[in-house]
Amino acid sequence: MGRPKLISDEELIKSFDAYYIEVLRGNINYFKFSEFETYLRKQNHEGITARLLRRNEALRAHMDELKVTAETEDNPVLVFKDIDVDTVVRKSSSVGYLREFLSNLNKHYKNVYECAQMVYHENQKLKKQIKSLKEEKSDLAKLHETVKQSKKDDRTEINTLREDNRKLLGIIVTYVYPEIANAMLKEKGLLKGGSDIVDTDILSENIITADRPLNAPIKKASEKSEKKSAKKDVKSGIIVDLYNKWED
Repeated sequence: MGRPKLISDEELIKSFDAYYIEVLRGNINYFKFSEFETYLRKQNHEGITARLLRRNEALRAHMDELKVTAETEDNPVLVFKDIDVDTVVRKSSSVGYLREFLSNLNKHYKNVYECAQMVYHENQKLKKQIKSLKEEKSDLAKLHETVKQSKKDDRTEINTLREDNRKLLGIIVTYVYPEIANAMLKEKGLLKGGSDIVDTDILSENIITADRPLNAPIKKASEKSEKKSAKKDVKSGIIVDLYNKWED
């Protein structure tokens, strides 16, 4: 039976993240187990040694994830990296350390530059898109006004056509229908006169107009009217009597 853990994995990871931000300033390369042991002791976690920390699988897996994240090109700069001046001064006599430190520092600021370049180009790209969208919006506004004016013109044209149709219908009802009916009367012999000329007396009584009453009688050419009608108000309803006589 193993000894109980002095700290849970969850709490250990939480403490490490705080240490990573507050002390390491987001640079995993500065991490040392012995210094993290000291940090935990100050947080009232007694008995946790650097050896135990190295053997903790959850902590090591979490650290590996942070290393991968720090090296990912999509996130070249995540946090501000402060220089540990005291450590640099203390180890300045080591050429190998200084070389590694300066190389890492150079790599970091190279990533900063690349990130700035990426942001700049993305910003230029977005500016072009905004300009294009503004132009498209302007074109759509002009098109809207054109369509609006076109609809207005169409309504005017439709109203004009309706008025023309109304007038044409009036002409048809007043003149064309009566002419057709009179031609049919003449064909049936109901309108007779000399040669091809219709008797004016018969014509005045039998002509079909829009004002002819429905019950107006139909007279043949042989039936001379004893009285000449002055100006009668007649309606085209005489067609009803005309069709009734044809059926007989």
